[in-house]
Amino acid sequence: MNNKFYSLFCIISLVLTISSCKSDKKSDIPASPTTNNPVLDELNERINKNPKDHNALYKRAEIYYEKEAYDESIADLENAIKIDSLQPMYYHLLADNYLDYFKSRQALETMEKVSNLFPKRIETLLKLAEFQLILKRYEDAQLSVQRILQIQPQNAEAYLMGGMIFKDMGDEVRARAGLQKAIELGLLKDSDQIDAYINLGQLNIKKDKKLAEKYFDNAIKLDSTNINALHAKADFFQATNQLNQAIGLYRKIIGIDSAYSKAYFNTGILYMEMDSLDKAIKNFDIATKVEPTEASYYLYRGKAKEKQGKKLEAKQDYEQALKFDANLEEAKQALQKIK
Repeated sequence: MNNKFYSLFCIISLVLTISSCKSDKKSDIPASPTTNNPVLDELNERINKNPKDHNALYKRAEIYYEKEAYDESIADLENAIKIDSLQPMYYHLLADNYLDYFKSRQALETMEKVSNLFPKRIETLLKLAEFQLILKRYEDAQLSVQRILQIQPQNAEAYLMGGMIFKDMGDEVRARAGLQKAIELGLLKDSDQIDAYINLGQLNIKKDKKLAEKYFDNAIKLDSTNINALHAKADFFQATNQLNQAIGLYRKIIGIDSAYSKAYFNTGILYMEMDSLDKAIKNFDIATKVEPTEASYYLYRGKAKEKQGKKLEAKQDYEQALKFDANLEEAKQALQKIK
């Protein structure tokens, strides 16, 4: 064979061998099939073409998180972080996944890691404090708030977080001071200001009912359709024995969100207090249809039926409650008593 052609043959063979090796090498991220979600399909296509597209991995993880597909979301975020470890929002979403997936230790470790990577990033420190509060690590949460205030002494969100921490600890004086300071600074976004007013209202129910109602009204003025604000004022009406007013607010909530099961449940409890058992049971019925696995809804429907003398139906409700929560002590006692 001519040396020239032999050399050319060797080069072609080498190229084909390298190409074959590349095509056989598997990516860490498996190719994804098409779905009925056009946004997800577009992201899958981007990732299939370029497995190193960390932004696409993050966006797909967001979709998986919303669908409560935590394993898939976590896998995408871990891959995204391997590619680019300096994107704080990747860690934030990863921590959210862990927390909602009942992996609180990993959630907190993730937030601690990202706060060490970005020690002066306010949003990250606030989220760290929030997680520490959720897990009742009060001293750590207070230290995180102090870190924020050292960086930004007039940060209203830090004072809001501080107030929430003290409220959870049962320190009402310092809780009120922190929440009032957050509002006085005038730098909170509406949703945070609503939270501040709601919490101040709750802290003042026993101390000053008129002031408490004013805080609830301020929250509702900011957003008349805010479920949390309306529910908080309904609770206030219930606590101050204004039962019809509370029912009226729950009806308003149902008009805004017919899937808000707590509105039906609380309405049922109010009707029980008013001895309107048929109306109470009707609302408990709806609550069980909206949220079929909530044990307390069956427990209270059983109580209402027992008051009507329908012991067999009450017994069935107590048993159903225990199917969804085997440790519900009140249902155990009610069932034992009725037997």
